Amino acid sequence: MNEFRAWSSISPFSRRDLRGRRGSGGDASLAAPAWKTEPAPAALPLLKAARRGIATGGENETGEWGNGEPGSDGGSEKNMIEARQAGKKFQELVDILARLRGPDGCPWDRKQDIASIKNYFLEEVYEAVEAIDRDDPRAAAEELGDVLMEVVFLSRLFEERGAFSAADALAGINAKMIRRHPHVFGGEKLETSDEVKNAWIVRKKAEKNRDSHFDGVPAAAPALHAAFEIGKRAADFGFDWPGAAGAIDKAREELSELDQAVASGGAGKQIEELGDCLFALACAARLLNIHPETALRRANAKFIARFDALESRLAENGTPLGEATLEEMEAAWQALKKERG
Repeated sequence: MNEFRAWSSISPFSRRDLRGRRGSGGDASLAAPAWKTEPAPAALPLLKAARRGIATGGENETGEWGNGEPGSDGGSEKNMIEARQAGKKFQELVDILARLRGPDGCPWDRKQDIASIKNYFLEEVYEAVEAIDRDDPRAAAEELGDVLMEVVFLSRLFEERGAFSAADALAGINAKMIRRHPHVFGGEKLETSDEVKNAWIVRKKAEKNRDSHFDGVPAAAPALHAAFEIGKRAADFGFDWPGAAGAIDKAREELSELDQAVASGGAGKQIEELGDCLFALACAARLLNIHPETALRRANAKFIARFDALESRLAENGTPLGEATLEEMEAAWQALKKERG
């Protein structure tokens, strides 16, 4: 298989990719479609013009841009070289996954299906977000690579079903980004970030042919993220509090109603009012430019660190965690809170 020219020198999996998940071999459909997909016809003129502008650094029929100077719209020569290297490495990854799924590939990889890799994909995305939150560039580079691997793996699985390939997915997003940026790749004039955002919203709704502005909020998204996104989409049309204080006041109002629901003992009403509290807090986070998932992840990490320290403190005093009273744990907790903030 000479298309896998770099295979012998590549170690495709990082330590977490192996994870001890090797299992028995399994059959997989190996029939890949031998078809070439182009971007949507409506996007072809912009896409071709954009390619010419990038390649020549000159004017094209969509407008004057891409003069090739450093810092210009055309990008510097260094940036173009790096982009080509990234493309080559991406193709290498596509080749690796094709080899792993091939007849002489890896039994574990051949056994996987879309459902199993979907779960690993989500896991890798969360690990990438964690690395980004830690501001750890080395870990972020590794985790983003893991995410890309899962993306290519999923694309390979869909290709084997005759649905689409990684090339098709890339063609789609390339065409979309050019189509959604006519002020860069075309002749449209948009001067401010708000103008760009508003044009994007209108264009996206028209392209997706959605009945509601909320149709694109993923049903599988974490509920706090969904609340953040729903509030943001409503705010795009001016339906919002003037500032975070209004949303916080609303959260207090909902918390009072939750107190009443708890007192009345109705489980259904308690769920409703608790949900209203969380939604209002998600809106307050948005107005503070804080993603609620980020804030809650930090709170989770702080609780875990403090609880681990609590266990160590109790052990130092000769009391195992399972034998400590609530009063002893509370006293140690408050002491740690004062010491560490």
